Amino acid sequence: RNLPEDRQREIWRQIEEVVDANAARAERFSARQFRTITGNDEGFFGLLSVNYLARLSGKSSAPVGSLDLGGSSTQVALPAAVAGEDRFVRSYPWGMELARKRLATPACFASDADPEDAGAVVTDAAGDVRGNGPECRRAIRANLASELRGCERDCLGEAVEWRDVGLYALSGLFYAADFADWALRSLNSTAIAGFPSPRFADLEKAADFVCSKRESDLSSAKPAHAFTGSSKLPHRCFEINYQVELFKL
Repeated sequence: RNLPEDRQREIWRQIEEVVDANAARAERFSARQFRTITGNDEGFFGLLSVNYLARLSGKSSAPVGSLDLGGSSTQVALPAAVAGEDRFVRSYPWGMELARKRLATPACFASDADPEDAGAVVTDAAGDVRGNGPECRRAIRANLASELRGCERDCLGEAVEWRDVGLYALSGLFYAADFADWALRSLNSTAIAGFPSPRFADLEKAADFVCSKRESDLSSAKPAHAFTGSSKLPHRCFEINYQVELFKL
């Protein structure tokens, strides 16, 4: 969605060529099925998916909502049973990657931190630079406040009455929290209390643990985290702390 429309059209044209080049694929698919969905469409499909899976798994027979934190946008969706006559679906132009670029400081990146950045990072006895969870959250709070002062209305969200509806966290929200639980299990033989439905206080403690570790410790732990590659691993300290601060707004 962030690509120019002419670039999007070119991508779909190439996909159409690939589909048409194979008779079996061409029979199954029509190019008219291919399009770039809107942010609200994405939010609706997320809401549809979590309600289907929640009922299929037996975890909830009542309608549930979805929170989807992606790389470039965030979707919030509530079913009609909670939101009123119509379902509540919103898409905001803030995702995990944009947030990291705009809000993070060296305290949020153990591997990228500059030892000369006094107060922002912690250096252990061996001289290894570590991230700093509390300092990372403080910086995120301050930078979020600055962004809110300068952005257009509701650019980072709006007041929503959740009531007692169950909320399912998708994409980045799940990946980052699951990484924190994996790190505790792999390196500390513990786990996040209440996971996969932890309290934010427990998630903060897990974030502090992750941020305090060297990247080499996290990358060498076996088995590796299923949803975190080498390029994403240095970002997890920020991502865990970001979701904690995001829900305090």
